[in-house]
Amino acid sequence: NLVLYLITCFLLFNILKKLTDPKYSLYIFLGVLIFLVHPLHTEVVCSLKNREEILSLLFSLLTIKAVLKFLANSNYLYILASFFLFLLAVLSKISAIPFILFIFLVCIYTNKKWFDYKYIPIGISLILPVVLYFTYMAYCLPGQGRMPKISADGVTFQETQVFSYSENPLDVDVIRTPSRQLGTAGEVLTLYSSKIIYPTKLIAYYGYNVVPISSITKPTAWLSILFHLILLGLGLFLFTRNNLIGLGIVFYIGCLFPYLNIIAPAPGIFAERFCYFPSIGYSIFIIGILIYLYKKYPRLDKVLI
Repeated sequence: NLVLYLITCFLLFNILKKLTDPKYSLYIFLGVLIFLVHPLHTEVVCSLKNREEILSLLFSLLTIKAVLKFLANSNYLYILASFFLFLLAVLSKISAIPFILFIFLVCIYTNKKWFDYKYIPIGISLILPVVLYFTYMAYCLPGQGRMPKISADGVTFQETQVFSYSENPLDVDVIRTPSRQLGTAGEVLTLYSSKIIYPTKLIAYYGYNVVPISSITKPTAWLSILFHLILLGLGLFLFTRNNLIGLGIVFYIGCLFPYLNIIAPAPGIFAERFCYFPSIGYSIFIIGILIYLYKKYPRLDKVLI
């Protein structure tokens, strides 16, 4: 796990270097160093079960390398490579699916175009592995969890309770309401952002009674959602100006969204491993801040470092 993790960090450094001027390499190194030593990654690196997360991110980063090569020279062999690499990422764990957002953000950021005909084959190479994965699961493991069942009668979706009440009360019909889903999402967002900035009091498992099931009317819940929506708006604004800070914010929030208990209840309500992918966004945000401060106050270079 540690070897795979170190390879992943090296790949991340190599990719982020392509997004900035070479003179900022030291700031890129410091940002990746934050990712490397971040305590939230302990669950991923020290757990045999979570090797799936490491492999998923590793193959996702290799996919970005292939996509960037294709953007540079239009060689369709790189599209074929990105298809197989992302298929491996998705087969490792479906945590890779939100990473499609990051790949397109990087394409727009490096290409400085919101649309390019090259994005079409890139999109196909990323969407097709996801379609193949869910088709395979529906045929080979029908009805498992929330997977659809494909038979001669067509496609059926089985709404089964996957988690026990103690693991996630929102998976119980009488508990799950839109108000509680949104309220809990606000509480979970606060917890993720606070843990990623100040990672203390970490535990192996959270679940019931650790993360509160809250209504949207609770002030801490709706204030959290409001704050993160404003942050997302700021990120989108900065990203349209090709700003690295905006790229980090948009990816961080976008990659966290599937784990907010809105689309579906998450195991344990909150888990540190769910921050593995989004923490790349946090590292990019830190890099962007350092580069901004360096440009504004070049004399503070050594102080920033």
